[in-house]
Formats: sequence, C-alpha cells, structure tokens
Amino acid sequence: MTCAELRPYYAAYALGIADETERREIADHIRRRCVTCATGVRNARKRSRTIAPWVISALLSLALIGVGIAGRRGTGETTNLQRALPILEDPAAKDLPFGGAGGSPKGHLFVSAADGILLVASGLPRLASGKTFELWVLNAEGKTAAGGMFAALTNGTAVFLRSGSLGNVAAGIEVTIEPDGGSAQPTTSAVIRANLK
Repeated sequence: MTCAELRPYYAAYALGIADETERREIADHIRRRCVTCATGVRNARKRSRTIAPWVISALLSLALIGVGIAGRRGTGETTNLQRALPILEDPAAKDLPFGGAGGSPKGHLFVSAADGILLVASGLPRLASGKTFELWVLNAEGKTAAGGMFAALTNGTAVFLRSGSLGNVAAGIEVTIEPDGGSAQPTTSAVIRANLK
C-alpha cells in the first residue's frame, strides 16, 4: 500500500486498534524509514493523547457497530471507526461539550467542516414508540439542513456519525425528537444545541 492509502489508518495505528493488514503495512513502512508514515503516526499519537478515554471507548463502539452491520470488512469498505477518526484528527475541528445541567443530555460534539460530525451523548430521554432523534446543521441565516437520524441505547447513550463536508455554512448543531422517518424541518425544541461561532 502507498502512504496515501495508509494515511486514514495512522490514528487507528497510534491508538492500537488498526486492522491487521493496515497495522502490518504501516509497521513495514516505518521499519523502512518512511518519513511520511513515521511523521503521520507521530502526529496521530500526539493528537490521540488529547482524546479522552471515554471518546476512544465510543469510537470502539462505532467499530463494533460497523462489524455488526457489515459482518466483516470487504475490500474498499470504510468502517465507522475509520470515518470517525479524521474528524478527531482535524486540527480545525471543534470539540463542543454540551449539557449536563438539570438532568439534560450531556456529551461532546466533534465538528469538522471538512470531515463531518461525531456526537457522543449520555442522558438522552427515552423515546416514545414511533419517535427518533434527528440531527440538524444550522447555517448562518438560521436555516436547518437534516444531518441524519439516530437512536439511543436503553441507558440513554448514543454515538452518531455524520460523515462528509459541512461546507462553510455550519453555524450550529441541534438534535430534536422527530417522528420515525424524520422531518423536513425540526418540529420540537432541541434536546441538544451547540453553537459553532
């Protein structure tokens, strides 16, 4: 594999959770004194030291969810974990802690304009039948764009990943409770809200 192909796996390698194939390839590059891979892994290690252990646990949950859905990793398939790591590695990404007061949901939103959003939350309310959580991306004018739907575990925790560029219009993130299948626009007050500006 080339250095460019290995770049998305540097952080997983630094955290000790890379798949065997990528782990061997990166180790081989480093053994051969590949400056690109050695620097990439070193930078990923520096960044991973600043990631709280509970976030790493959440990322491992993403990896397990990916395995549970896919059964096994196929050629060219990108796992949830590999899609989440670039968000955490982006030096321009924002870590937005939220909530916790008065029993409200608490957690972190990691937002990268280039790579997407990672939500790690606890204390989410139990939903009635036929309801789902929906994430919204707000632009500077206050208009919303749907960012995806997710469910919480019975203990009120959730990890949600929305991959892909947000463009330059993201001003905030909200989560509302919507009917199954989602809504065109939010229909309830936000249970989670974070401003990016």
